[in-house]
Amino acid sequence: METELGKEKVRFTVTTYDFLAYFVPGFVFILCVYFIEDLLIQKINFEASNYFLLFKIHYIFNPIINLLKESNNWLYSLLMALLLIIISYVIGHIVASFSAFFLDRNLIGRYFKYPYKTLLKYTKTTDDTKKLKVGEKIISVIFLINLFILILLLCNKFFSDCLIYISSILVLILGVFLSNYISMVIKIIKDLIKLLLNVGDPFDDYFKIKFEETFSKAFDYDYENADTNIYWYTRNFIIERSHELNEMLKNWFNLYSFSRNLSTAFYLAYLILSFELIFLERNIHFDLNFSRSIIIYIIIILIISIILLIRYAYLYYVYYNKYLYRSFVYLNCKKSE
Repeated sequence: METELGKEKVRFTVTTYDFLAYFVPGFVFILCVYFIEDLLIQKINFEASNYFLLFKIHYIFNPIINLLKESNNWLYSLLMALLLIIISYVIGHIVASFSAFFLDRNLIGRYFKYPYKTLLKYTKTTDDTKKLKVGEKIISVIFLINLFILILLLCNKFFSDCLIYISSILVLILGVFLSNYISMVIKIIKDLIKLLLNVGDPFDDYFKIKFEETFSKAFDYDYENADTNIYWYTRNFIIERSHELNEMLKNWFNLYSFSRNLSTAFYLAYLILSFELIFLERNIHFDLNFSRSIIIYIIIILIISIILLIRYAYLYYVYYNKYLYRSFVYLNCKKSE
């Protein structure tokens, strides 16, 4: 039941970030795909550009872009600009859904482990081994698929159609059955990133013990059975007790979420453009220099996506979560003084 106190304390406000966090990733996705598709369409005939699923972004947005360029009516131009903003905002929500599911729930949740488990060395849960095995298989398949796409992108003209179909099936089979070996390669990459960026280093034993004691005392909760409630109880405690610390946490939350969504937007653009170029090169002859230029653009999009993914992990572990647990202990120590 809603109370008067709840009405007074809880305020749901729409900030600039709430808009930009979805608009910018959506617009970046549209811009990347539209720009490359526009270059491709200039090189091929109209019939070829009507292949199913190809150039749909370009065909959807090209009339809007042209009207913005050519219209002499400022009101009409404004309406077209608003339409572009709204569509970008909606696509941004779709991108955010993908990023939350694949990065937060699967990459972090199943493979890298949630920060409270690594930072606080929390090892009381019983399903970690099963989750890790599932996560390894998912990561292995994704890793092989991306490797396969890159190989096709660079050497597409040397593959026959039959070889591509067989290779696609083999990639999926290898991803499942050789996940342990592939995971070793991924683990080396993961450990290298951790070493370079100091991501995932746990708190010292003194802080860990202090946090356990503080958590159990503050909530009268058995710490060993708290599991995900460690995060949610701690987060809600800071929301309730300190506006200033909560604002700092919101800032880190906004930054890491924005990086995550942007990374996903660039990655989805990379996937779509790779698919289009691979398909077109098998049906249409491109100038070698032109083909290389498009491949370079697509690989740059992938590199930007990886850089933003690393930034997301860095902000998520090193800033947001470390600040969260330190703030909780700080507030309780300050209260006891």
